[in-house]
Amino acid sequence: MRTAIACLALASAAFASTACTTDRTIKYLGYELTFDCEAASADRWAYTLGFDNGKAKRPSGFYTDPNLPTTCKQQKRRSARRTT
Repeated sequence: MRTAIACLALASAAFASTACTTDRTIKYLGYELTFDCEAASADRWAYTLGFDNGKAKRPSGFYTDPNLPTTCKQQKRRSARRTT
């Protein structure tokens, strides 16, 4: 019984270590993003809220993150939410 439990623990530890091998965590000013390269989506994000005085400059469009490796970036130009 102890051997079976030990094998199960080793198997689950091995799965956990390989399940997130494609994750990348990038820290920005005010927030942190964990991105799954294999799924091409964010797994986790955390941010700090502060006072909003309405003076922040916001970008007019979206762009790919230069901090992500090229293997993580979206490979197609069309939207993933496109409907037919």
